[in-house]
Amino acid sequence: MKHLFFFMMCFVSPFCHLGQNLVKFVHLQTSEPPLTPTYFYIEKVSDIRNNASRIGHAFGADNTLLQLKPSISLSKYGRSFFHNPVRRDTLDYAITIHIKNLDIQEKIKDNMIHGECSIELAFSFTRAGTDVVFTSFKSKTLFKRSFGEYDNYQKMLERLFRRGAEHLNQWMSVNYDKNPILARSLVINILPDYRIDNPDKGDTLFWSPSRPLRWSDFHGKPPVFTSYSAQVFSNFEYIGDVKFSKGVLTANLQFKAYVLKSSSWNAHAGNSESALDHEQLHFDITKTIIEKFKEKARQITSVEDYDSEIQLLFIDMYRLMNKLQKKYDAETNHSINMIDQERWRMEVRNELRGYGI
Repeated sequence: MKHLFFFMMCFVSPFCHLGQNLVKFVHLQTSEPPLTPTYFYIEKVSDIRNNASRIGHAFGADNTLLQLKPSISLSKYGRSFFHNPVRRDTLDYAITIHIKNLDIQEKIKDNMIHGECSIELAFSFTRAGTDVVFTSFKSKTLFKRSFGEYDNYQKMLERLFRRGAEHLNQWMSVNYDKNPILARSLVINILPDYRIDNPDKGDTLFWSPSRPLRWSDFHGKPPVFTSYSAQVFSNFEYIGDVKFSKGVLTANLQFKAYVLKSSSWNAHAGNSESALDHEQLHFDITKTIIEKFKEKARQITSVEDYDSEIQLLFIDMYRLMNKLQKKYDAETNHSINMIDQERWRMEVRNELRGYGI
């Protein structure tokens, strides 16, 4: 049994020693001074490659394929390209560098060794607990060498890493306080409704508590066959303007509630005040829709989806306006039902008062 054990030790030991020779460590060290970050600091370097312990394969002195491993972690190495100040501006971004790829590969072709050294980095910051990737960097270096030991891998890796670091620095210098992708938060700012001071000129009359509808505003030609005495064309729109400063994305929204005079007509109503009040309430209902829109818009907080949320809200509010206008006409029988007409008038006016109008 003793002789058998000695034989096994002799068999295993050379195999382990051979395995150690198949690994080549690449000494990683930055030779140039670190960069001074512009509007950011490095919070973390995350190596998200499938195998973070290796950086590729290369051929050794006897053309044996060697596994390349870094002498230090790439997370530590990535930090060394930036100087992090002790005092950080509260407006500076805490950046994470994600190492998605760092790989050296060699192959033998035409009695030479051909190699490729590649890198892929992504840069992100945290917004509302979520990683936001705002830019990335991808590059590679091709090289050709003769057979034998080769120790230039460190210089190639340093060159690629530095290019990535310079890309980040330049991108932040150009885009800070300009690119909305860097927004940390969203503010919905509701501007006063759009209106023109002289409502008697032009085709558009904007809603105003001090300027109710007049029969002289109905310029349109009524349909040839209609059982209705009059019809007002009221509608609403919004204008969006976005500004970005110090990490805050501000969406300025301005609304229009208006009547098109050329599309509004008076067929049989004459100068009836009750008929005019009925048409005015159509206009007032449009104004309540705008106020509902504003309330819901103020609740939007998503920087990523605010634009699509506002557009979807506009569609919902437009549908609601059409639904309410039809319901109003149906329940009041186009102003003939005086009891329901008065009920609608009180409800709409109370709603406007609730909005401070």
